[in-house]
Amino acid sequence: MKFHVKTVLAVVVLVLAAVGAVFLFSSSEEQAIEKLLQGALEAAQKGDAEGVIAVVSKDYRRDSEDYAAVCERIRRTVSRPFAESLSMGGPALRVEGDRAGADLRVIVKAGPRELGDVGLHLELRKEAAGWRVSSAKEER
Repeated sequence: MKFHVKTVLAVVVLVLAAVGAVFLFSSSEEQAIEKLLQGALEAAQKGDAEGVIAVVSKDYRRDSEDYAAVCERIRRTVSRPFAESLSMGGPALRVEGDRAGADLRVIVKAGPRELGDVGLHLELRKEAAGWRVSSAKEER
């Protein structure tokens, strides 16, 4: 093999090893949070407000918004299936014991065209039933 081909193959192997290491070493807690967030996104896509609410902690609090207020807002927003597609960018997770933070982007598309996105910073807490969102802040 020529030097150039060997070099390219070596770089590809290193990149694949790095990706594999990230996947292998991501904690089970991070994987559980990613699965929780993906499930909430899929519920929103289907118009299943209660499926989204299921990931919210009963102790939710953000400024003056409590659990009842955020549930009402979710029900108003997610009242029917979305014609557009929703996808999630990220999330960047930080897990420290029974608390975690997640920064992600929710992207709205109509066909191949992106209609917009919203950034979210979520605080999560591990409860008896698993990880739940205890606070959320939109970042535009």
